[in-house]
Amino acid sequence: MPHVPIQKQKSGYQKQATPHDAHGRQNTQMLQAQPECGGADGEDAEQDHAIDAIDAAWEQYGADSAGIVLLGQSFGGLIVLGLAASQPDVPLLGVSTHGTGLRWLPGALQRFQSLLAEAPFVQLPFDENARSLGPANSWVHEARERLKQSRAPLPMAELREVLRFPQRLRQISADVRVPVQMILGEYDTTWESSASALDELSQLFPQAPFVDVRR
Repeated sequence: MPHVPIQKQKSGYQKQATPHDAHGRQNTQMLQAQPECGGADGEDAEQDHAIDAIDAAWEQYGADSAGIVLLGQSFGGLIVLGLAASQPDVPLLGVSTHGTGLRWLPGALQRFQSLLAEAPFVQLPFDENARSLGPANSWVHEARERLKQSRAPLPMAELREVLRFPQRLRQISADVRVPVQMILGEYDTTWESSASALDELSQLFPQAPFVDVRR
């Protein structure tokens, strides 16, 4: 089946179609999109670009597939859940997200709010990202260095959308009608992953036939 991850990049979102045919063979196609962000128009543009990506993946690889699973990391998780809620014209088998939460950890919202400015881009503090790797004995030095090298400025419009993240998730979740998996890291520095927080997340999808929320 085609898996379509949605990953955040420097100036928009990168749609990566990773199809698997009936025999397990895999082909990969990178589908680039750089939507205008900010407010409702930005959200609509993001969804339009993502719909184009999955339509292209299905048209090219869907003949031998049962359907598509959407994968989203961080803000990409919100985008794929929004796609599922919109009920696209392709056979959608499910959604899987990582690092997409509902409850801010203490101080997390304030840290993001403190970065608001008039500049078009903002650089997130590296120590903030590095702490999400967990204790020093749980990762290798090379991983931290790769994370540091991969940093890119965040568009200020996207930062403003991040601040609305929980409200937006609550708006779209009730319309998701496919299986949902949501995973939060134990050492995530943004989203709470307590038992009660995970239970609240799982209750957001009353129409999903299966919901798996864990850390």
